[in-house]
Amino acid sequence: MSTASEILDEKEVGTSVRSLATACMFFTMCPECGHVDKKRETLTNHPCQKCGIPIDRRRILFATEVRLLEMIFECYQSEKSNELCVLLFCALLEQHLLNLLKSRCIRLKIEWPVMELLLEGYERVHERLKLFERLTGVKVREALIGQPVASVFTTYDSLNRKRNGIAHGLPGATYAITKEDIKAAVNAAADSFSCFAFLHHNYCAIDSPPLPNS
Repeated sequence: MSTASEILDEKEVGTSVRSLATACMFFTMCPECGHVDKKRETLTNHPCQKCGIPIDRRRILFATEVRLLEMIFECYQSEKSNELCVLLFCALLEQHLLNLLKSRCIRLKIEWPVMELLLEGYERVHERLKLFERLTGVKVREALIGQPVASVFTTYDSLNRKRNGIAHGLPGATYAITKEDIKAAVNAAADSFSCFAFLHHNYCAIDSPPLPNS
C-alpha cells in the first residue's frame, strides 16, 4: 500500500489534495454509543454495528482537522515550504490529543469546568499523555501495541525535538530538517487519523473502560 508521500510524489504540483486528505480522515462515529467506523455505507440510515440503534446520520469524527492535513500535503508539494510539514504535523498531533482527552472526559461525564481545569493543569504533550493514562489506566503507547500506526507517537517525539529547536533558536545543525523528516511528517500525519480513530473507538465509546480507581 502506498504511503501519503508516495501518492503526493506522483501528483502534479498544484493539484488538489482534498481527496487524499478526505480518504485519510473519513471516520464516522455513532452519536448514541461512540462506535467509530470507516465504512461509507454506514454513514446514513444504517443500524450501528455496536449498539444496533438505527442512525439517521453518523457524525464525522474528525470535523475540524481537514484543513490542517491539506496544508501539510500542500506544503509537501512546495520546495519553498515543505519544511513546514514538520511543524504542522506536531500541531496536528497535539490537536488530536486534545480532542481525544475531551471526548474521554465527556464519556466519563466529567463536567466542563472540571475538564477545563484538568486540561489547563496538563498543558504540555507529555503531561496530557499522563492525563490520558490517569483517565484510562493505560499508557497511549501500550494501548497502540500491535497497531500498524503505533509509530505515530515515535515520529512525533523525534520531530518535536527539531520543532522545539527552531522555536528556541538552537544551533542550526541541531534542528536541521531533512527530506526524510519531511516525508516522515507527511506519512505520520496521514496515519494519525487511523491512530486516533482507534483510540476514540476503544476509550471514548460507551463500552470503554471506566475511570481507574487510583
